[in-house]
Amino acid sequence: MLIEFENCDVAFGMQWKPLLSKGSAHTQAREAKRSYLWTHEGEHYFGLLSEEDSKVRHKKPLYSGAIQIKKAYPDAINLLAVFAIDDKHFLICGLHQKRPRDGFDTVVAGAHEAGKVIDAFRVLCKGELFTLVGDANMQAMEAADLGNILTSHFSHDALLMKTKATNVKRVAMIVGVGVVLYGLILAGDQVYQRHKAANAEIAEKNKKTPQQRYSDALYAINTQPIWLFKDVGFYVDAVGELSHTIGGWLLSNAECTRAGDALNCDLTYERSASKLATNQSFVDDLDGVDLAKVDFGGDGRHIYVKKQISHLPVVQTGKVIDAAKTPKIETIEFGSKLQQLTNMGKQDVLAYLPFGVPAGVDVTQLQTPPVMSAKVEMNLPLRALKLADTFPGYVSVDAINLTVGKTPIGATNNSSLKVTLHGQVFAKPQ
Repeated sequence: MLIEFENCDVAFGMQWKPLLSKGSAHTQAREAKRSYLWTHEGEHYFGLLSEEDSKVRHKKPLYSGAIQIKKAYPDAINLLAVFAIDDKHFLICGLHQKRPRDGFDTVVAGAHEAGKVIDAFRVLCKGELFTLVGDANMQAMEAADLGNILTSHFSHDALLMKTKATNVKRVAMIVGVGVVLYGLILAGDQVYQRHKAANAEIAEKNKKTPQQRYSDALYAINTQPIWLFKDVGFYVDAVGELSHTIGGWLLSNAECTRAGDALNCDLTYERSASKLATNQSFVDDLDGVDLAKVDFGGDGRHIYVKKQISHLPVVQTGKVIDAAKTPKIETIEFGSKLQQLTNMGKQDVLAYLPFGVPAGVDVTQLQTPPVMSAKVEMNLPLRALKLADTFPGYVSVDAINLTVGKTPIGATNNSSLKVTLHGQVFAKPQ
């Protein structure tokens, strides 16, 4: 995929490989029939332009988007960038051990597929921490703008080169040809030096202090949509309105993740004891569901459906942050609310950590302490959600998992209808 930027094209979806020997990059590019590649002195890996983009004749300079992102986050060891390029597609670029990795420079359709790539990257990191950046409104994501990255960190080092033709035996050249070649090389070098000087000037103008970078990041985050935990009953009701039975198949699980003002849900239906419950009966009873979003699995007992619940009410993240108080006050206020739920289920609040700090910014260099946030997870009977109505306005919810049991359960801390909630608590500095 190519993105046009300031009279050049930035390439994403490249194939990245280890560099085994000098010259092998061009050899592999020729074998794969790729017209352009990225390689750089001192780097032990290279990238090939995608097969689709290699079929196009390129008249503009080509740059690697992955390398541009790498330049924007020079201190990041493991980083995954996710950008929404339209309503359905996400551009994803992953850096592992400070270099692009094959399979993580890609464009995918839908938040669910993006989630799969994020999970795969988490596996690649093998427990190591990684920074998640972008504009895709995902949990724990640091705000970043692709256009700003390309503008502020544009680097000639990301320039792709044409794949060299097969080597041939040297032949004697006339002096006139040598002079012409020398002139072309000299002219090309002069263009490069001017371009390099212009990039240096742009970079100098765009230098910002850590505090300015953090303020810019928070400004971008403040306008992003978010859901209040105290409204969770409304969102769970929306999930509950999904079809609980289709053609004799019973809803057993609904796993929903927030995406803007919508819930993207993965639904699991189990086959009932009735002999009449078949794949065909499920299809015959479908109502308003695209068959392309139905997966019949492989065991004959489960059917998986993707469903989106749209146009749900949201608030701006800035309003939730504005409502935040110090961690000590929140421990008294919110902590007391959680204590009322102790006998009804499990609640976990993790440690407060700096929120929204861009990768590469040292928190100790900030002039004012950053906003803090702590992850929250609750596992409760559905009936306990009425207490969430009284939760403070600095607690948000990002994901909902509804489990439907087959038989009624009357225990205080258990139920045939259970809900798991994931969210965040925002706090201001002491």
